Amino acid sequence: SVLSKGRMERLSRLFDCETTVRIANLHSLGGGGMATRRTRRELVTSMYDDVRAKLMKEKLESAEEPAPLAPIIQELMWDDEAAQECVAKLCESTNGNGMLNGTVKGNIASATFVPHVYVQKQRRSVEEYFRSNGYVTVAFITSLGVTVGASKVSFVRECCGQSDMDDDNIVELPNSVINAKDIVSPLEGLIEEANSLRSFLDLRTILPEVLLSNEDDIHELLEETVPSKLSEDIGFSKGTVVIYDGGALYCSAGMAKNMESKTSIPLIEAYSKQRAKEIDEARSAARHKKKKKLSVVGEDGEIITTGAKLKKSKKLVRREDDDYLALVDESPGIVPLNEVVTSLVEEYPGLAEIQENCMPPLVDDEALWDPEEGYGGAGPVFELCRKVFNPSKIAKKCARAVKLELDKIESTRQGVALGGRKAGALKAASIEESFEASFADACYLVQMLAKLPQTLEGGDIADEESVAKLHRDFLMGCASDFARRLTRFALYKHQVDEGIFMFEPSSTSANGGDFPDMAVRVFPRTFLSCAPKEDGNSREPLPTLREVLPGSVGVELARLWKCLPGDCTDDPHVRPGNMDEFLRHAEESCLIICGLPYKKINKKAEKKAMFDRRKQLTALLEASSEPMEILQSTTILLYQQIKNIAVAGDELLGTVLDMLCNAKKINGVVKQTLLEMRDQIVQEEAGNDLLMSVKEYGLSRDITSYE
Repeated sequence: SVLSKGRMERLSRLFDCETTVRIANLHSLGGGGMATRRTRRELVTSMYDDVRAKLMKEKLESAEEPAPLAPIIQELMWDDEAAQECVAKLCESTNGNGMLNGTVKGNIASATFVPHVYVQKQRRSVEEYFRSNGYVTVAFITSLGVTVGASKVSFVRECCGQSDMDDDNIVELPNSVINAKDIVSPLEGLIEEANSLRSFLDLRTILPEVLLSNEDDIHELLEETVPSKLSEDIGFSKGTVVIYDGGALYCSAGMAKNMESKTSIPLIEAYSKQRAKEIDEARSAARHKKKKKLSVVGEDGEIITTGAKLKKSKKLVRREDDDYLALVDESPGIVPLNEVVTSLVEEYPGLAEIQENCMPPLVDDEALWDPEEGYGGAGPVFELCRKVFNPSKIAKKCARAVKLELDKIESTRQGVALGGRKAGALKAASIEESFEASFADACYLVQMLAKLPQTLEGGDIADEESVAKLHRDFLMGCASDFARRLTRFALYKHQVDEGIFMFEPSSTSANGGDFPDMAVRVFPRTFLSCAPKEDGNSREPLPTLREVLPGSVGVELARLWKCLPGDCTDDPHVRPGNMDEFLRHAEESCLIICGLPYKKINKKAEKKAMFDRRKQLTALLEASSEPMEILQSTTILLYQQIKNIAVAGDELLGTVLDMLCNAKKINGVVKQTLLEMRDQIVQEEAGNDLLMSVKEYGLSRDITSYE
């Protein structure tokens, strides 16, 4: 203990020998209990290290925060390497009493003792943050002084514990880790609602701001994670996502379709008319300038514009004409993006607030479809238009529309008859495209709604009178509506004067392309008639169809109408109508009438159509407060749930509701509530409690659970 510490310089003065000899001799004197510090040129006894190890342990064992070793080592006048080695051994030991509960990090110069209690505190902070927010960012973790390894997901799982963590829901993004159950799942219902309403969803109100503000995270979340976690039936992938600075916007596929029909097509049509007029006027000006240029001055100074002298210049005229027209700018151009944005915001006012929150002005005359060409126009609504419409497709549509308008102008100039159609050239082409796009769904709907009367026919589920009512309801509703729309489209396609035929209801579009959606509950009563002739004499609609439509089109249409009850047309003949004949004739004649084959439904198409129908009706029911609408929607949803059959029409609250209430899966309480609701609707006394009960039944996934 006397030689607990001795420096080599001091020993050298006492013993006149070489260093290696001195060390060897001292080791012999100490009986092997001496330790040599070659770096500090000193010798110590083992007791010296033991005492300082004990002091070091006493200072560290109560630490709750990271403790740098350097100040403690300096205080103890200990060797750096020996001290760090000692602390490391104390931390590695797991048996015995008094061992240090922590780890040593860093090299000799920066060694730090990190107690386990501090690490546990850090991990608890990560766990609490992750569980309360549904996500945790790398920035938050590093702010705690934690270095995240290669796998952020593994670290979060360690912090939260493996037992109650669903591995499939923990998703790693570039700068964060999220729990898909907390972040993605809430989107499901809102996306479904936006899809059913053909609207948009402002994702700023749903997703955490810290994820929206990180460009890498929000792109991976919305482009990869959300599509993979949500069911395909939700339809998220069919929509359009716009990501902008600090926010994101989801546009449903239905809204995109509406944007095209209600925004782009009218604007392109107006633009094409104006642009075609400009090109035509420029051509006329060029020709006029050419004519003046080629005038001939006679001997007496008279200007000659006709006669033999000009005939000699025929080739010159043609060449000069081509040269002048070549100077005319005939580029079709493209409808200004700003006009599309302005029109879209008028249709969807909620988009204005989203755009204005991003600072860029809503009205931007310099906005371009392709930002790479110059100033692009910033903000989510501008980008939404670019994504939905696609600049290259818009340019092609504009070019086509301008050409059609120029052809129309030239045809008018040449005296070619254009029929009685008043729509622009582009609108005519767009109407045909719209009709073709919705025709298959219209055919599916006819077959789906025909299924109930077909199933009941010849069975013992319903009496003959009820079956007859359902047959007539189908013919007077769904079938006559289908015939009316086919007729309107055929008349439009063949440019028949719009004033000849009159339709009831007259509120629907005159082109026939607007087939009802899959959530239709009732059909308006259809009535076809003709305006009187110029001499005042009346005319029957079916013979007139055969007269004004070419070939077999009018004949087949008249036969289709004859399959319907006589009170669907202004016809003196009384007909009961025949559902089987209507279905057969529709299948055989649609190709002749409208140029499209009747689309037969298969199991896959029916399953999808029924799913879409239930989804749309559910959204409608959730938002409804009208008693009639609530009971109709509930009847449709429950009948589809227990019978897997689509129903609609005037008999919904009559024959169909009676059959539903008699079904085995509908218990007495549900039956009584539905029938009471029907009675109160008739008396206009439906109470709020009754409405809520019926709505609850309609929204239930299993009506048999109600007792």
